[in-house]
Formats: sequence, structure tokens, C-alpha cells
Amino acid sequence: MRRGLGVFLMLGAIAGVRPAPAQTTLSVDSVRAILRGAALASAMVDQLNAEDRPVQQSARNLIAELQIHNDSQCQYQDGHPEQCANYAAEQGSLADRSRLIQQQLLAIDKPRRAARLHFDSLMTVLRTGHYAAALARQQTALVACASRLELADEETCLTQVRLPPR
Repeated sequence: MRRGLGVFLMLGAIAGVRPAPAQTTLSVDSVRAILRGAALASAMVDQLNAEDRPVQQSARNLIAELQIHNDSQCQYQDGHPEQCANYAAEQGSLADRSRLIQQQLLAIDKPRRAARLHFDSLMTVLRTGHYAAALARQQTALVACASRLELADEETCLTQVRLPPR
């Protein structure tokens, strides 16, 4: 198992945290669970960023080596391609290293993206919990306004719907 995957699997356990139903505001326990999940996701992103740094450095080093390699093109006498065998071997080695670095970057980036997405979704639940509850209390009025045939009627109706203060 890849290092860091254990933390990522722990995120799956927190993924069971669901937004509160729209009819209620978030409970204290829900907020605590969301914050725990966000802390785990954040720690996972930090760990993956740390794993990414040396791979990024390897990629920069490879780019510099590729530049040097490409700047010194090998030319051989007609009928003697073996004169550039070392150049061709180096080119193959650089291509192999490039593929390896790309695989390493992808192996880090996929779980990092998932952890960031999970973190963002948890933060969205925190930011929108109050609004969803307020909208749910006014659902009948909002649906009635949205059902009007004329856009101008909908706008007028919606401006008259009163949402409770925060």
C-alpha cells in the first residue's frame, strides 16, 4: 500500500458525513464531524504536497538534462549510425525517466485532487447550511414564484419572499 493511502482511506470514513437536511440547521455534532473531515483532508493534501516536492525537483532536473541532450545533436558519417549509439541510448534513458516521473506525478495528483474536492465539499456544507435551511422554510413561496409564466411576474414575486435573518 502506498504511503499516504491510509490517510486517504480515512477520508472515506469521514465521507459518510452528509449535509444536514434542508429543513434544519447544522447541529454541533455535524459541524464537529465536518471539521474533523476537513482536517483529515487538509492533512492528506499537505502530505501529498510533501511527496510531490522531490518529484517536481526530479522533473526540473530532467528538463535541464533534456535541454543539454537536445542542444548537442549527434551526427554520424553516412553508413555509420553506431557513432551515435550513446546519444540514442541517452535519449531512451531520458524518455524512460520522463515516463516514470509522469506516473509518479499522476499517482500523487489523483488522491490530492480527491482530497481537495472532499475538503471543498465539506466547506460548502458549512457555508451553505444556513441558506439551505432558510430556503427550505420558504420553499412553497419560492416554488410558487418560479412557476409563474412570465419572467417579470417571477421577479416581482421573488422580491416579495422574505427570508428569515441569519
